[in-house]
Amino acid sequence: MVSIPSTKKLLEQEIDLNLAIHLFQNRLITLAKAARIANKPLTEFIQVLGSMGIDVVDYDPDELNRDLDSLSS
Repeated sequence: MVSIPSTKKLLEQEIDLNLAIHLFQNRLITLAKAARIANKPLTEFIQVLGSMGIDVVDYDPDELNRDLDSLSS
């Protein structure tokens, strides 16, 4: 069963959060902008995304390996 926020303010907060998540997940806005839309500190927004299984960093594995190799050179 879906829980429905009991007040207009809670409903607006949920809408803002879900909008921010949707826009970030579809790469339409940055992580920082999404956190602002959600009215949450960046660290808290990252935790929300993590609890939902949404990756915060999208790093190609080959690119990551190249970057790590260049750091160790």
